[in-house]
Amino acid sequence: MPVLARVAGALAVLGVLLRLAVPAIPLAHAGPIDLGGGNAFDWIALLPFAAVVGAGGALCALGRLPRLGLAVLLTAGTAIAGLLLITGYQLDSGDRSSQDLQIGLAGSFHYSVGGGLLLQFIADAVLVAAFLVASVAWSRTGMEDEGRFDGLRPRFATAGLTVGLVAAVAVGMPQLSSSVSGAAAPGVLQQDGLALLGGLVLALAVAGWGVIAATLRPRLATVGAFAGLAAVLLTEALRSALTAARSPVVGAGPGMITELIAVAGFALLAVGAWRLSARPAPAGDEDA
Repeated sequence: MPVLARVAGALAVLGVLLRLAVPAIPLAHAGPIDLGGGNAFDWIALLPFAAVVGAGGALCALGRLPRLGLAVLLTAGTAIAGLLLITGYQLDSGDRSSQDLQIGLAGSFHYSVGGGLLLQFIADAVLVAAFLVASVAWSRTGMEDEGRFDGLRPRFATAGLTVGLVAAVAVGMPQLSSSVSGAAAPGVLQQDGLALLGGLVLALAVAGWGVIAATLRPRLATVGAFAGLAAVLLTEALRSALTAARSPVVGAGPGMITELIAVAGFALLAVGAWRLSARPAPAGDEDA
């Protein structure tokens, strides 16, 4: 169990704690009006991400089932890298409008950056740092199994590719629909600058890891990889759903609905690999 794996776990836990503090602070300000912050439902949307990534970080920090935890950090951290770029785009408030915040407000107007948006950027940067450290620690971390999953890896890779492509399409589609011009952000391909780059990174992450997850060893690492993808996408879908529920002019878009389908697919793959892991292994062939 290398020290780097514990460092990656500690960074992940720190990033999750910082991310949980974001809903308490306004994201931005439009004159005297606070935009976002202070709503308890925002914490509920963060729970899937906080639970899975926090648990993965804790496993690494404590030195237990390290590759399970590292796999969570690898997949979730790659996806978060895309979200970090999107947040960086939103921080450039001089050229941005409230439409870019995706908070479902009618109309489009300029805003100034609030503490919540800045803290979100810092939290995502810490999580990306955890991913980078986890990438280095992966090859140095030992954890074996008896190989019962090997025969199923091609099937899981095929299913993961299918779900990953669905997830990539979902990321590229508009997450919200609107009856008022300027109330909902466009899809990834209609964005520019860091928002476009971040969306492409997120789409490539979910598509690529959908396949790679099935190749990770031991099989518990496959469980962690699929769970990390499902957690990030579910939290993003819940955030869009909350925006739609709060706004009288914004509703669920095709991207959000498709994203939930992808979440279900990744979750089923994680559960399938876990159920296989839970079967009794032959004597002397338990996971290390």
